[in-house]
Amino acid sequence: MSVESEEVEITVEKLQQELRIFFDNDDATLNEWLDLPLPILNGEHPRNMLDSPERRQRLFQILGEMKFGEMA
Repeated sequence: MSVESEEVEITVEKLQQELRIFFDNDDATLNEWLDLPLPILNGEHPRNMLDSPERRQRLFQILGEMKFGEMA
């Protein structure tokens, strides 16, 4: 099994670190985004996605899509 095919658990700390990088350490914008109901999450707020490994993984995936412009 290759490293790429293994799913690594995304911790809250890891996700927060990636979000800070994406939002260029702008806490106001980051917090605003965390509290926005997002259509890609069926109207759920990203902040609510921090509660389980599966939901953090989904949020991490969405963040990757945002980084690389893969969201419509």
